[in-house]
Amino acid sequence: MNLCAPQACSPAGIGRSSVSPSTAIVGSPTPLGAAGCQPASPSGAFAAEVYGTATGGTVWAWFMTAYPPQVGIEDKTVWRLDGAHAFGAPTFTLSGPTAQLGLLTWGPEEHGGSTWNRPGHEFGTGLLFPATGCWKVHVAVDQLAGDVYVVVR
Repeated sequence: MNLCAPQACSPAGIGRSSVSPSTAIVGSPTPLGAAGCQPASPSGAFAAEVYGTATGGTVWAWFMTAYPPQVGIEDKTVWRLDGAHAFGAPTFTLSGPTAQLGLLTWGPEEHGGSTWNRPGHEFGTGLLFPATGCWKVHVAVDQLAGDVYVVVR
């Protein structure tokens, strides 16, 4: 399954990324995403590809509708979840400013594969953020848990 038209993809091309999770963190002058978006989760090969902070594996998110996500507009988000014990259907929780909750409008839907060059099982979700500010998207599956911190506009 091809996830984007050529004009919507990054200039580097989705299937040819040279950034890996280890490259994204080794030598990074700032820590990965943290609460309060101080800092927000870092981008990978293109702005809408975001590397999550995880234990038990790796978490990647691709915000396909808009990046940064927009308040009140559903964002189709594709996820790559990888870990030695990361099997089954993941759960997602969206937490925002002042303990607000976002909505998982659909999914997770497992994808059979795509041209997105990241390790792990691929899932699609619909995310809806009801307010601006820093949001944490928490994902958990089996022994993998991760967070993506993103500023919603």
